[in-house]
Amino acid sequence: MMIGVLRMAARAVAAAFFLIAAAAMRKCTGNGCKVVGTIRRGCAAMAVDVKHPCGSFGWAIDSHLGRAENLSLRRCYEFGGKDCVVRAFA
Repeated sequence: MMIGVLRMAARAVAAAFFLIAAAAMRKCTGNGCKVVGTIRRGCAAMAVDVKHPCGSFGWAIDSHLGRAENLSLRRCYEFGGKDCVVRAFA
């Protein structure tokens, strides 16, 4: 009985993630949009080059916000950013 309940819960969680991803894709207005990750009990951060916001960027998902922010900044600089800052986090 308990295994059946767990399977139903797992299906419900998977369905919720699918709906969230679909909603995110509907809001996307650019070309080449895709879901790059999901956050479960973790944090995410996105950094962009302040002087060229349509240029270099970096993102990361980690269990700790500080590490996600640091990694997103590092990736922004690796892809050519000169003045990268964290612009979004969750």
